[in-house]
Amino acid sequence: MELKEGFIICDSKTKESILKSQNGFKNLIFLTLNDLKDKLLGYAVKSSIFEIMSKYEITYDMANEYIKYMPFIEDKYYSNEKLDSILSCKKYLIKMNLYKYDYFFKYRLSQFPVTFIDSSKSHVFEYLKNEIAKYTEVYVVDEANKDSLPIVYEFNNSYDEELYVCNKIYELINSGVKGSKIHIANMNASYEFIFKRLAKSYNIPIKFNKDTNILSTKIANDFISLCNELDNFNEIFDKINDGSNIYNQIFNLINDYDLNDSIPLEYLPFIKRKMKNMTYQNNVYEDMINVSNGNKYFDDEYVFYIGFNLGVSPAIYKDIEYLNDYELSIINLDTSIDKNLIAKNDLINLLLKTKNIYVSYSLSDSSGKLLPSNLINELGIKVEKREAEYGYSALEDNIRMGIAYSKYLKYKISDNALEEYDISHLKYGSYDNKYKPINKELLDDLFNDRKLSFSYSSIKTFFACPFQFYANRILGLNEYESSIATRMGAYAHAVLEDSYNSDFDFNESTNIHMDMAENDKDKFYFSQMKKVLAYLVKYNKSKESLSKFDLVLREPNIVYEESDFKFEGFVDKVLYTEVNGEIYCAIIDYKTGSDIASLNNVEDGYNLQLPSYMYLLSKYDGFKNKKINIIGIYLQKVNIIDLDNRLDIKEQLEKSFRLEGYTISERNLIPYIDPLYENSDYIKGMAFLKSGELSKKSKVISIDDQNKLISLVDSLIHQASDDIHNAKFDIKPKILNKTSSCTYCKYKDLCNVAYDDFEMLVVKPFLEKDGE
Repeated sequence: MELKEGFIICDSKTKESILKSQNGFKNLIFLTLNDLKDKLLGYAVKSSIFEIMSKYEITYDMANEYIKYMPFIEDKYYSNEKLDSILSCKKYLIKMNLYKYDYFFKYRLSQFPVTFIDSSKSHVFEYLKNEIAKYTEVYVVDEANKDSLPIVYEFNNSYDEELYVCNKIYELINSGVKGSKIHIANMNASYEFIFKRLAKSYNIPIKFNKDTNILSTKIANDFISLCNELDNFNEIFDKINDGSNIYNQIFNLINDYDLNDSIPLEYLPFIKRKMKNMTYQNNVYEDMINVSNGNKYFDDEYVFYIGFNLGVSPAIYKDIEYLNDYELSIINLDTSIDKNLIAKNDLINLLLKTKNIYVSYSLSDSSGKLLPSNLINELGIKVEKREAEYGYSALEDNIRMGIAYSKYLKYKISDNALEEYDISHLKYGSYDNKYKPINKELLDDLFNDRKLSFSYSSIKTFFACPFQFYANRILGLNEYESSIATRMGAYAHAVLEDSYNSDFDFNESTNIHMDMAENDKDKFYFSQMKKVLAYLVKYNKSKESLSKFDLVLREPNIVYEESDFKFEGFVDKVLYTEVNGEIYCAIIDYKTGSDIASLNNVEDGYNLQLPSYMYLLSKYDGFKNKKINIIGIYLQKVNIIDLDNRLDIKEQLEKSFRLEGYTISERNLIPYIDPLYENSDYIKGMAFLKSGELSKKSKVISIDDQNKLISLVDSLIHQASDDIHNAKFDIKPKILNKTSSCTYCKYKDLCNVAYDDFEMLVVKPFLEKDGE
């Protein structure tokens, strides 16, 4: 490719190709399209995001949206609220010297021509090209296409498609092609899940996208802990500098946002948010197969483009951005319609310009039926049916034959493989699912390194099924998966905890914690939860002002240790007061779900949360050597509920906020939490007879029963500790009220639970009134 000296606008792949092909010296100045945009239109420095959030009282996500569109906003009145807001913000950053221009760049442009190579024909490209044409010559170079489109291979399901790809990769590697010259393109999460297993079965190293979050590492957690202790980030780096890649990522984050001399605690929410998206990759070797989504590949590279299906090939964009299509068109940016056209043309160019490309699709995956890409008919691409052959991986061959034999036995579906290959070595139907005790010495070594640690939820898991605990905590198979329910719960808890700060500002708190939202769906539900919290904060302050409690513990982390174990928990809220050296308190746990307050089957490990908090409070150092009077143990629901607009909204919400649980039966103590308890609209389940006596239906608990509960929790903890240290992890799930502890277990395919493994339980009320 003969190029004029000057600026070359291209991607890194094209740059590499040009540099390899050049003979002699040429004055070529390489920039990406994004680099060119920053130099020509300017950019907001990264640290400006904090100034924007503070000045305009907007969330981190909103500030990012402002920054993204800022370069394309001209100095004029748009008569559009969003665009004019972004313009106002841009002017403010310019005034504060937080929006940078490269004033020398336009002078340099006048000295050299600019050549665009294989650029997507977007509005940004056209805009930049036209701007540059005001200063110098502009050339556009597009690589020539191949003579024909590739054949597309069709598979019955995505597993067969992935097997075929692995077979072909196996052949290429055996023929001498380096793994680094092989690419798997268009891999989504569903494909990746199977490919990770196949990579081991075929012994082919695939460099999957980084998926291990740095928050799982010691250095990241040490960094966050030190943010609470030290005065600036430089002091933290002096303590944790180990020269690792993870350290460098954290250092670059702080440096990029110019926070080195800042107070870490003030930026901790921002740091945690950024770290959630920071990943690292284990076991990177030379010549690994690439997972990529590039648009350009060299002639000596091999590309396997999978998932050539409708809806993903090409990708589909919708009008859901912060700026809608109309607003984007005003500032000459690509609308969703433009993006769909660009995605289509880029995919066609990939098919036409890549020498060695294998394209495939499947007719079904784990989610259901799939359709082929509409580009097949539109471009007249030839389709051939394919099946993955046997003989490349013994392990996968055995799995496939086992599946085929199962289908034959269950549904009489025949498979040619069963006639061609011997399956006697599979020992079909001989599997024994019983737990085989592990070597106790291995457990001793594990707990010598780190003491067995419990919370009420892990105790609950152990008694629900010891094998589930084993898979979760000993084998470490339980990966935390964030869901909208957990994120909304964390949001509500954070705001409610803040509500006890002396300088609490509801809007400020809800806006700060809105950063927990990960997508537009989250933001919608968070906004609905915000309305609920506005009522709940006022409700709690009103009710608590009437009580005798003048102190509050907010999410205290209470830890109790013995030689063999550690038991700990975070209690959402403890309201208390101290009278003559005695503690009078109430335990309240916020619930963003459908939990019910019950003590049934506590002896079997059920409904342990509130009793566990009573146990922990009895061990709390802050109340050490003091008599503790627990006035009540409660759940408080924090839910978005269906409201009847014909009725009073406040009354409906406040009814849902009433405390649900067990109140002390000694009537002289109840006024500590609710002086109006005889007509309570604060505590649910307080009922009185006409005689003034407590109804048998009232949910009250005596001091003796409280002590029995605390002793029972202590007994269960010690029993669990003994069983775990003795490697007693039998497959023994429970069934209570027709509900199995296997219902939400992720390890059913691992344990292959049988009917005889279940332990049938009957309802065992802890208190007589619960059984009525």
